[in-house]
Amino acid sequence: MKPARHPRRLPILPTRALSRPMQSAVRAAAGLLFVILACFAFPTGGTPVGERYIVGEVQKDDVIAPFDFKILKDDTLLRRERSEAAAAVAPVFDWDGQAARRMTERFVSFSDEVESIREAGDLSSRAKELKLGQLSVQLTDAARDALLAPQGRDDVLRVFSDFLAGLVKTGVLDDRALERAGEPPIVTIRREAAESLFPAQQIPGVEQARVLAKRRGGEAAAELAWQFVEPNLRFNGDETEHLRRQARENVADFEGLVLEGERIVAAHDKITAEHARKLESLNYALAMRQRQAPVWRTQQSLLGRFLVALLLTGAFAAFLRLHRPRIFDDTSMIVLLAFSGAITLAGAALVLGALGLPSYFIPMTAAPILVAMMLDAPLAVFVTLTLALLVGALGGLGVPFILVAALTGFAAILSVRQLSRRRDFYRSILFISAAYVASLGAVALADAGTLHGFLQDSAAGITASFVSVVLVSFILPVIESLFSVTTDVSLLELADLNRPLLRRMMIEAPGTYHHSMVVGQLAEAAADAIGADPLLARVMAYYHDIGKIEKPGYFVENLTLGMKNRHEKLTPTMSCLILESHVKEGIDLAKKERLPQVLVDAIPEHHGTSLMSFFYHKALESDSSIDEQDYRYPGPKPRSKETAILMLADGVEAASRALIEPTPSRIRAVVKRILDARVNEGQLDLCNLTIEELARVRESFVRVLTGIFHGRVQYPQAASFEEPALPRSAAGRVRNGGDIPRKRPEAD
Repeated sequence: MKPARHPRRLPILPTRALSRPMQSAVRAAAGLLFVILACFAFPTGGTPVGERYIVGEVQKDDVIAPFDFKILKDDTLLRRERSEAAAAVAPVFDWDGQAARRMTERFVSFSDEVESIREAGDLSSRAKELKLGQLSVQLTDAARDALLAPQGRDDVLRVFSDFLAGLVKTGVLDDRALERAGEPPIVTIRREAAESLFPAQQIPGVEQARVLAKRRGGEAAAELAWQFVEPNLRFNGDETEHLRRQARENVADFEGLVLEGERIVAAHDKITAEHARKLESLNYALAMRQRQAPVWRTQQSLLGRFLVALLLTGAFAAFLRLHRPRIFDDTSMIVLLAFSGAITLAGAALVLGALGLPSYFIPMTAAPILVAMMLDAPLAVFVTLTLALLVGALGGLGVPFILVAALTGFAAILSVRQLSRRRDFYRSILFISAAYVASLGAVALADAGTLHGFLQDSAAGITASFVSVVLVSFILPVIESLFSVTTDVSLLELADLNRPLLRRMMIEAPGTYHHSMVVGQLAEAAADAIGADPLLARVMAYYHDIGKIEKPGYFVENLTLGMKNRHEKLTPTMSCLILESHVKEGIDLAKKERLPQVLVDAIPEHHGTSLMSFFYHKALESDSSIDEQDYRYPGPKPRSKETAILMLADGVEAASRALIEPTPSRIRAVVKRILDARVNEGQLDLCNLTIEELARVRESFVRVLTGIFHGRVQYPQAASFEEPALPRSAAGRVRNGGDIPRKRPEAD
């Protein structure tokens, strides 16, 4: 197995700016927060008993009641009883004294006016009718005639006055309010502090009062009822709903009792709905006991959870310190790992707590996928084991869950090792789903489970695999941005030679483009030889010289035959400034194109603080007092193996192109000279390349360059393709390298 890759990043700036003690404190805080989250992520009511039993399955062991507990009612029965209890509550109507007084006062005032008109002896019958019509009460001619009739036994005013007095005393309901109350048989009338129950049929509504008035006093009384009768009983919806809610709550949730020591379900019996109800009741009783337990017992349980989470997290930290020291010392990576684990814990809390779903719905494969893509597969394996044990232990989910979580986590890690495009995530879903079905099938066979239970668990596992992969695909770009991590998916997208930036380089700076492609071949082969990241090294090479696009004519690889070197008319100082500017312009262009930070860092690091020797020596010819530091690149030096390889590949490719006869021995000599020079200059001091790895890099460079400059068969020269003969002097210069410098200027 190849050595594990280091993260494709440097620590993000906020953590790099912290002191070493502060970074240690941040890492410890991240671990502690993860442990605390693990303590509170799962339900605390004890192990869910009912969840382990499915109606129709055969029970393997006896289930005995550990204490007395009541049996919960069937849900359908409980809902019906609560509904009946609520319906039996009489709706509450409040007495409206103002409405009652208003009805009486308005009618008394009207009655007095009618009496004065009837008793006016100086008015004719016609004048009385006209005066009665001028009152505010709208009446028909027949009603006015009835009111102006001589007083007698059937006097309308007297009849309606008696009717209205009785009506006010009894009360008048609002017809629409009665409908809202559900047309109850009995209503509660609340008058001041007293409450009385009345049959709803004995209390008229407005419409019924008008009908009764017509029966008592004819059409004239009915018209008066239209004018003066209004509801004086107001429906109190809030109070009614409060009483009905109390009635529903007063319905007992239980029926029957299971005594301590009583067998709930016997071994080898098929679980029935009645068994499941008793098991659910036991689970509820356990939860209530847990809730009502003394504080010290609850804290004892919480302390146990804390210790389990702390021990597992500590074991993981020890693994990092021993086998991944660079990740352990990288504060941002510790935060990233804690964040990945927190995703799983949050999913477990949601599935087991808020949603109450079976445990296999937990997205256990999300964290392994993230770690495998962002860091390395062996570390992802340890993450899988740690999370499987943590969730299985704290959630009380048992060994089968831990086994399935571990196996599917391993499958998820394998499924993303060859991820080359974002649509390959769909293949990963299929792979993980197959792992769920296979592992759950094995567990079902081992535990003699039913086909129904296996199908239910498989459906949950397939759903969890889909959720995990979709979740990762959505949050991966955010994580890449926050933690400056670049995955294979992003790198493969950036390696597409049809990207606009690379096509622009091919058109505007074709020599630089060709140089970058060759450097990419060299860097990829060298990184693969020492166990570094070959894809990252190749993509770095593609973009390391993008700054030359701005001024391609000042770099020798872009000069075609017949073009003059522009540096011949410039001073060495100006040439150095132009060379140095391509680094800054490359960084600006990379940020403008939103390239990952790891590619931005490669642009200055592949030059390090190396000397622009051609222009430095040219400047020395005219001024021996110049400062060498003015002719060096600003750096920094390479800080990863990939950028160190890029520096070496860049120098080797440039030097090899200056060879007149690139034989294998000459190629080897050039490669060795470039590598030795970079080592002697101290350019590789920060990248942790060993001597053995440098030897492998050298051999890979020689092998690739020998393949590029391979010999060709000499064909007989056809007469029609004869080349014009060169003058003897020119031919001699070509053979001796007189027109082609053996050492290229640093301008490329």
